[in-house]
Amino acid sequence: MKPEKITPYEIHHGKLGVKIKFLQSDREPHPESLCLISYKAINQRMASHTSPEKQLRRACKDLTALIEWDSINRHWQSCLILKFGEPKKIAQKQLFEKYYVIDVAANRFYRGYIFGEERRKLSEELIDEYTMNASVLNALKIIKEQSRTIRKNLGEQTIGNIWPMVTQEINEFRAIVPHTLPPSQEALRKKYAHYEKVGYKSLISLKLGTSNACKIARGSGKNGDWLLAMYCLPTAMPMPKILEEYNLIREAKGWQAVTEQAVNNFLHEPAQKRIWMYKRHGLEEWKNEFGHTLSRDRSRWFPNVYWSIDGTKLDLIYLDTIIDKKTGKERTDIVANSKINIVFDIYSEKILGWSLSETENMSDHFTAVKMAFNTAGCRPFLFTYDNQSGHKSKVMQDLYTNMVAINGGTHYPHQAYRHSSPVEGILNRLQKQHISTLWYSDKQSIKVRNADNRPNMDFIMANKHLLKTKAEVLKIWETIVYMWNNAEHPKFKNETRNAVYQHEMKLKEEIDYLDQSSLFWVNQTQPITYFSHGIKMKLHERIYEFEVYDSEGLPDSDFRANNITKKFIIKYDPEYLDQFVKLYQETDNGLVFVATAEKKKQFEVVPALMHEGEKALAIKHIETDKREIAAIEEIVKKLVASTGVSTEKLIEDQDLLIKYGGKLPKNQRNELEKVSYARL
Repeated sequence: MKPEKITPYEIHHGKLGVKIKFLQSDREPHPESLCLISYKAINQRMASHTSPEKQLRRACKDLTALIEWDSINRHWQSCLILKFGEPKKIAQKQLFEKYYVIDVAANRFYRGYIFGEERRKLSEELIDEYTMNASVLNALKIIKEQSRTIRKNLGEQTIGNIWPMVTQEINEFRAIVPHTLPPSQEALRKKYAHYEKVGYKSLISLKLGTSNACKIARGSGKNGDWLLAMYCLPTAMPMPKILEEYNLIREAKGWQAVTEQAVNNFLHEPAQKRIWMYKRHGLEEWKNEFGHTLSRDRSRWFPNVYWSIDGTKLDLIYLDTIIDKKTGKERTDIVANSKINIVFDIYSEKILGWSLSETENMSDHFTAVKMAFNTAGCRPFLFTYDNQSGHKSKVMQDLYTNMVAINGGTHYPHQAYRHSSPVEGILNRLQKQHISTLWYSDKQSIKVRNADNRPNMDFIMANKHLLKTKAEVLKIWETIVYMWNNAEHPKFKNETRNAVYQHEMKLKEEIDYLDQSSLFWVNQTQPITYFSHGIKMKLHERIYEFEVYDSEGLPDSDFRANNITKKFIIKYDPEYLDQFVKLYQETDNGLVFVATAEKKKQFEVVPALMHEGEKALAIKHIETDKREIAAIEEIVKKLVASTGVSTEKLIEDQDLLIKYGGKLPKNQRNELEKVSYARL
C-alpha cells in the first residue's frame, strides 16, 4: 500500500479547498500544520457573515473541514505554497484519486459475460482489467462534467480543451491504478466516446470473439477432440509435432488453421486439462491438481489412535562391496540401495518402528510393525498402508486384521478406498528436513527436480573417500530417527514429537508380550514336504532350508524315522527366519505342533578354512546314515527273531523247492518250515 500523500489541498464540488487542520494550532491539528490560527478563532471567523473565509465542507467523521482557497488571506496562501507547493498543480493531480471508485456494477457485468461458441467466461485478469478501465472512465466522466468549475477554480480563466490535462493525469494515474486505457489523447477521446455510447461492453476486446482459441471446439468430428486425443497419448508428444500432424489433415477435415498459443490455451482450460493430465502424466499428477480430498477432523485424535506405514528409498549414498559383472571380481563402489519402511504415529508424527534393508517386502513390513508394538505396547484403532504387494498378501492382511484394536479397530490401503495418505506428507518432510540435508544424500525421493533438489555429484565424487560404509548406514539412520522424534512438532509449538506422543490417550487397548509373540508368527499357507535333506521354504525369491536337530546338534534320527516325506505347515517369525521355524501337522482338531526346525547347518570342505571343531562335527553329520542303518539292523534282527522271517530261511526254502521240482507236498513243507524255524 502506498503511503498517503501529505497535502492540505482538496477539490470539493469543483472548487479548490484547504483542510482546516493544516491551519489550526490546537484541538488535534495535523502534524504538518502551520499553526496560523486557533481552532476556536477559525471557527468563529467562518461562522461570521462578515468573515472572508468561506467553508466548503463541515468536519464529519473522518473528513476534515475545508475552507475555499480563494477566500483565505494572501499570508496564509504564501505559507501554504512555501511548505506544500502550488495548490493548483497538486489539486489537479488529485482529481482521479478523488473521483476514482471501483465500479461494482462493471465487475458484476464482466463476471457474467459469456462469449464464443463454447460460451466461455472472461479470465480473472481480464475482469480486473476491464473493471479498472471502466472505473477510470467513470472518474473521467465526473471531471468532464465539472470541468468548467474545476478549471475556473484552478485559475484557468479560459475554458479551452480539457483533454490535454486529463490525458496527462490519466497516464500518471496508471502508477496508482494499472489500467490499460490508451495513452494518446486522440485514442483516449475515442475510447471514452465509445464507452459513453455502448457502455461496459465497449471495453471488451473484439479479438475474444474471433481469436484462434474460439476456432477450437469439442464435439463429434471437431478439431478440439482430435487435438485433445493427441495430447492424451502417454508418449507425451510435443506440441510442434501435434501441429505438424494437424496441418496434414486439417483441410481434408475442414478445420481452420490454429496457432500453438491457441492450442495451448484450449488444452489448459480445466475441462480439457483434467482429461489429458491423467492420460499423459499419470494418476499421481492428476490427483495433485484435480483429485478430491477430505478434510480430517483431528480434534478427537490422540497418540496411538492412528498408525500408518510407508516405505521409500533411503536417500543416502555409501560405499559397498559389489561383484563386477564383467570380471566377476569384488570391488568397492558408491551405491544408494538402502530402503526404509517406517511406522508413524500420525497424531504425534513419532517414528514408532522401522526396518532398514535393501528390499521392501513382507518381512520388512513385519519388522517395522513389530518394533512399533514394542514401542507402543498397545494396539492402534486405525492402520493404513499403500497398495504395495507385500501389504496385500494374505499373511499381512491377517496380521493387520489381528493387530488393530479388537473394539472398533480397522485397516485399509489408501488408494483402494480413495483415502489420502497423511504419512506421505510426513515422510516427505523427513526426507527434506533430515535426510536431504546430508552431504552424501542423493535426494532421489524429492519429486521437484530443481537445482536445489539435486545432489552435487562433483562434490560427492571429490569426497568419495569420506563416504560412510554400508555398515555405518544403520547408525546414521538411527541418528536421523532420534533427531526427528526429538524435533519440534509443527502443530504443537514448543513440544517435541516425543512429548506430543505422551499426550493423554482417550482410548487404549494394551497388548502383552505373549499376545505379541502369537501375533507375529506367520503360517505358511501350503503344506511342505520334509525330505531326507530337511525342509525348504521359498519366500521373496529366496530359499530357506531347515532341519530338525537333537540336543547334541545332530540330525534328529527319531524325527527323521517318523516324518521324512510327511507334509508340514511351517510357522515362522520373520525376525527370526534365519534362525528357526516351527513345524505343525494338520489334523481334524486343527494344527498340532511337531518340532522346531533350525537353519540347516553348512560346513566348509576346505580343511584350511575350517573353524575349530567344525571337521569333527561335520564327520558326525556325515555318519548320520551309518547310525540310522545300524539302528535299522537292530530292528530287523528283532523282527527276524519274532517272526522267523529271514534271508537264510528264504534261501533254504527256495533250494528245497527246486530239489523236489516244485512237487513238495504241503504237509512236508510245513514240517520243513517247523524245523527251519527251530534252527533260528
